Amino acid sequence: MPVGSSGGRFWAAKETFNEHEDVALTVDDTDYPAVEIDCEQFSYFLLMYDLTETGVLVGGDRVRLQVQFREAGGTWRTYMNGPFGSLFEAESTTPCSLCVSGICVGERMRIVATTDYTNAAPANNYFTLTSIVTLMR
Repeated sequence: MPVGSSGGRFWAAKETFNEHEDVALTVDDTDYPAVEIDCEQFSYFLLMYDLTETGVLVGGDRVRLQVQFREAGGTWRTYMNGPFGSLFEAESTTPCSLCVSGICVGERMRIVATTDYTNAAPANNYFTLTSIVTLMR
């Protein structure tokens, strides 16, 4: 349903983007950045993610999820409002299906997942991640 207009055109209240689609996270200390999203025309985001175990995880193995923003041609900066910057999921919290929201603060955004296998061989122990971002005006 349209919620606003500009010059006689209506725009949608929200837009959804698939960021990670069943990504097997297998290498220690590796970043898995998702596709950049143009978020300049939006005010809020909702990050929804599902994390499952594939194989046998060992205590301490975890994945860190970060929301990052940047201005045109600038440096990516990690969003640190609320739980972001320290949003970890470990073997004790998977499987999980969560959603968290925040304010859009840059022109572009992306979701970065980082693995941290502290106790096991990463080739044998990993997580599978699916993430979706919905942007709202």
